[in-house]
Amino acid sequence: MKKLFFFAILALLIGGFTSNASAQDKVKKTEKTEASKQVSWDNVIKEYELIVDKCVKLYKEQNADNSNIKGTSDFDKCLTKALDMKKKIEGAKDSLTRSQVRRYNEATKKLNKLIIK
Repeated sequence: MKKLFFFAILALLIGGFTSNASAQDKVKKTEKTEASKQVSWDNVIKEYELIVDKCVKLYKEQNADNSNIKGTSDFDKCLTKALDMKKKIEGAKDSLTRSQVRRYNEATKKLNKLIIK
């Protein structure tokens, strides 16, 4: 009887450790998933910042030459890509961190200055 009781307790302990370990694995997987989402949005925002900077550069180059910036294919392509990315990021704004939102807003201000001119 003592042996049966001992094995029953042992089985409960082992089962508890196993379920606890699987719960910890689930938490780790969730953390990794959240971290990968974080990194991917950082990459998207970085690409958006680079595209906006390229648009600004093209605008300044064309403006320095006193040529009409609107209608040039390079600038139009760049602006279209920036606006597409802007829409993509705006759709996910609720899942971004404060830092990411701040970076997005700064790049968008630069872009808006070009559009309004």
